[in-house]
Amino acid sequence: MKPTFKIILCLCIFLFDQQIAKPQFDALPDSNAQWQTYTYDGGIFAFETQFWIDSSSDTLINGDFYLNLNNAGSYFLHDNGLGQVYCRDTTDTDHLLYDFDVSEGDTVFDVFHLDLGDPLFTDMVVNGVDSVLIAGKYRKRIDISPAGVPDPGFFYWIQGIGGNQGLLTTNGVFFVSIRPWLHCMSANDTIQFDGSNFGDPGPVLSVGQPGNCFSTMDVPERVLGPSQFTAIPNPSTGLFHLGHTTAQISIYNAQGRLLFQTRDKEVDLSAYPPGVYTAVVQTAKGSSALRLVVMR
Repeated sequence: MKPTFKIILCLCIFLFDQQIAKPQFDALPDSNAQWQTYTYDGGIFAFETQFWIDSSSDTLINGDFYLNLNNAGSYFLHDNGLGQVYCRDTTDTDHLLYDFDVSEGDTVFDVFHLDLGDPLFTDMVVNGVDSVLIAGKYRKRIDISPAGVPDPGFFYWIQGIGGNQGLLTTNGVFFVSIRPWLHCMSANDTIQFDGSNFGDPGPVLSVGQPGNCFSTMDVPERVLGPSQFTAIPNPSTGLFHLGHTTAQISIYNAQGRLLFQTRDKEVDLSAYPPGVYTAVVQTAKGSSALRLVVMR
C-alpha cells in the first residue's frame, strides 16, 4: 500500500471516529411542541404566555435550519445537534439559550433570556449535571444559577423540554415579585412537563399522557399556524387583533362563561375587568383556544 494512500485512509478513519464520538444530541423537539408559561406578580397569577413550533416552521438561514417560534414575534430557535440551542432575535443575531454539553463547575457565558419582554444576557454557573426520567425517557438535566448568586437548587435546563422557568425566561434566579414558571410542555401530543406543583391555578394532564398544553375547557383543539390564529398584542389593555376574518370567535371569562361571539378580527375587551379570557376559534379545520390577557 502506497504511503500517500495510507495517510488518506488514516485521515478518513480519524474523521469517521470523530463523527461517532459526537453523536446527534436532540436538545429540543424539532416540531409539534408547545410551551405554556405562567407569570406571577407577588405570588399571584398574572398572565400566561404560549409558544409553539410545528412541522411547517422550518426556516433555512445561512445553510442551517431554524425553527420559527410561533407567538414570539421574530424569534427563531436553532439546535446545533451538539447540545447547544441558539435563539435568533430581531437583529438577526444568534444568542446562546441552552448548553447541555457542560460539566459541574462550568460557567456558560452570555446566556439569552427575556425579562418582561426585554432581552438580557447572563453568565450562568453549572451547579450540577444529572439525568431525570420523564415520560419513559432519561433526560439530561443541568442545575443552573447566575454567576455570583447562590444556587436555589430548583432551576434547571432539561433536555427535550427547555428551562423550567419557561422556554425563553429561565434565568436561574428566584424573584420575590415577578416570577415566571413553566406550567406545561408537550411534544408530539404527549405531556412532557407539569409545573402545577409550583402553585399554578390548575394542574395539567399527567406527564406521559396524551394531550397538549393548549387544551382548555375540554374544547377539541387543533393548534393553528401563526398566520391563522394569533392575538396581537397579548397582553393588552383590552383590544386584540386576532388576524382571522372567517372564523366564529367565542370569548369566555375565567369562570368559563360565554361573554360574546363575533366574526370580527378585532376583539374588544376594554369594557371588561383585567384578567385572563379565552378566545375559542371555530373553523372548518376544527377548534383552537387562545388565552387573552387584559392588563391595565
